[in-house]
Amino acid sequence: HVLHATAHAIKAFKRGENIANDIGLEICLRTAATRQISKALKIVGLKEGPMEICAVLIDSDRLDTLSRIFKRDDTVLEPDTRYLKKLYNLTKDEIELVGVTGALIERTTLLILES
Repeated sequence: HVLHATAHAIKAFKRGENIANDIGLEICLRTAATRQISKALKIVGLKEGPMEICAVLIDSDRLDTLSRIFKRDDTVLEPDTRYLKKLYNLTKDEIELVGVTGALIERTTLLILES
């Protein structure tokens, strides 16, 4: 759902319908499926201690720099459904209807309709 949220963030900036003034924050908002920056950062922001991160690169010139700092591991893109259910308070009905990833994509898409 991060890729879906990123695509929506880029489109929002192109249409002038962005919520945040920064593309990185816009991606966070849409990934967290909320219009509130503080809430989005609590959901998808950096936390203290060891963690898995998902980096979204809009400017591919930065890939080399990022690769020197972090070890690439695409397994962080595989959803931990139990964690995501709890984090996003997904209902049993949502999950049964469209699955965890589908529910997150729907919530991201709903931000467009709310604007």
